[in-house]
Amino acid sequence: MPVILLSIAMLIISIIFKLAAVFRLTIPLLYVIAMNTFWHSWYQAHQSLGDIIFFVLLGLVVLSWIISLVRKIQSIFQKRQEEKDLESIVRYRIREQQRNGVQPDEYGGYAMDLSDIELSDDED
Repeated sequence: MPVILLSIAMLIISIIFKLAAVFRLTIPLLYVIAMNTFWHSWYQAHQSLGDIIFFVLLGLVVLSWIISLVRKIQSIFQKRQEEKDLESIVRYRIREQQRNGVQPDEYGGYAMDLSDIELSDDED
């Protein structure tokens, strides 16, 4: 029976640390564990300082979330802008071919070389 309880406890601790890693809360979690086990007497004597340190760590985690969110939004907007730029280049080249008298093929399209256009391969 104690082996089963120990296994369940280890499984729960493993899940907690994996979730903490996903949400970047590993350092605040380790701080809480350290304050409640190794430095409990120090924490009781300096509770307000200990709480401030904990909230600063949480603030840094939230700041990292905000930075990641802003970067993700910027990459989405950059990708949309690149697609719009490519579309305008293709439209310009189609108009150029029409001005030069090139007739569309049997499917109504134009053959054009787009090898001189650099496309980013950033996949998020």
